[in-house]
Amino acid sequence: MTAPRGSSIRAALRLLPAVGIGLLWPGTPKAGELPPPAALGLQFGIDREVLREPGNGGFLESLGSDDFGVLYRNDDGPINEWSLTTRFDAQYGHLDSDRGNGEEFEVRRFRPGTSIEFLDNWRLKVTADLADADGDVNYDGLSSAFLRYRASDDLKFRLGKQVPHFSQEWSTPSMELPVIERSLLVQQIRPRRATGISIVADPGNWEAEAGAFSGDFSPEISNFDSGWFYVANLGYDFTDIFTWWKDLDLNLYYMHTDGHAGNDAVPPYAHSYSAAVKVRKKRFRLAAEYLLADGMMGRPDAWGVQFTPTWELIDGKLDLVFRYQYAETDGRDGLRLRRRYDFLAPRLFDRGRGEEFEAYYLGLRLHLIEDRLVYMAGGEWGDMDDNFRDGGALDRFTFLTALRFNF
Repeated sequence: MTAPRGSSIRAALRLLPAVGIGLLWPGTPKAGELPPPAALGLQFGIDREVLREPGNGGFLESLGSDDFGVLYRNDDGPINEWSLTTRFDAQYGHLDSDRGNGEEFEVRRFRPGTSIEFLDNWRLKVTADLADADGDVNYDGLSSAFLRYRASDDLKFRLGKQVPHFSQEWSTPSMELPVIERSLLVQQIRPRRATGISIVADPGNWEAEAGAFSGDFSPEISNFDSGWFYVANLGYDFTDIFTWWKDLDLNLYYMHTDGHAGNDAVPPYAHSYSAAVKVRKKRFRLAAEYLLADGMMGRPDAWGVQFTPTWELIDGKLDLVFRYQYAETDGRDGLRLRRRYDFLAPRLFDRGRGEEFEAYYLGLRLHLIEDRLVYMAGGEWGDMDDNFRDGGALDRFTFLTALRFNF
């Protein structure tokens, strides 16, 4: 009997978490016990204590350190570093709209995990997703499970479940985003976390990435039975040319899906494009992006722009953030409101679909402990136009607040 397509790859990827545990497990501990950290050194012939010692400045000072979460480090051994990771985001949203009001508190993200660096150039990272779609704390699959190989300082390979990089805003980790929620069009056309392979090269001022991913979405590892989608991006740092700017980066993104009927890891757009720029000068930053998506399987085309300027009011502590976004489609119901938090409107019909959307966001971002602990608050006015009057129009103001913690 022939094994299902992709089953061997899928089986190998499912072993990644077990491999990570096996690399670090020093013999057989007693029931209910974890191996003591010092035993890790004995297991691999390390005759000195290399565990990270707590700092003298207390917990808060330690939290700001790059070593926070590092349990073990030895540059000379087969296991170079073992660390714990966590991302925890709690959010509150209050909607005031012409179709009713609503509010919601949720655990937006809760992703504990572990990272193991070994044999100098290899890294295994596994993170669980403990925040479900309803904002409750429940196991909801694996957020990531990948093996990375660093062939050189300029070339890296990544195999497993990961974030396919399309669009500047989607590729930016949530802890680094100056806004609380990503824009409507990015949310509508971006891929989900998927299983595949990606290659990153960044020689000099250039940066290039390409990836191929399974088209079926799975909470854990894909089944490889619903086609494929592909991403590519190319970037260049122009700072050496335009020296007036401290940073000036241009990135071009592309995504293609093969149109398989079972492809649910990416929305039905045959070709998607993005052109993005980031600039920085003293206390001012600007991220701008243009997006275009070529619809398929009955989905209309869509395009849009967004501009996100940021002003640093207090050096390293407090940012003032503004974002403007606009999106449009060439067909009926080609845009869809975000489930978070527009669907709180009790009299919203037709799943919040329309043809033109515009929104303005203004907020503050307070760095309590650098980028490790951040508090955010802001308001966004948004308007969805429904030219066919089938219930998707919405004129609303949303107040948002969030607390983000990661290491």
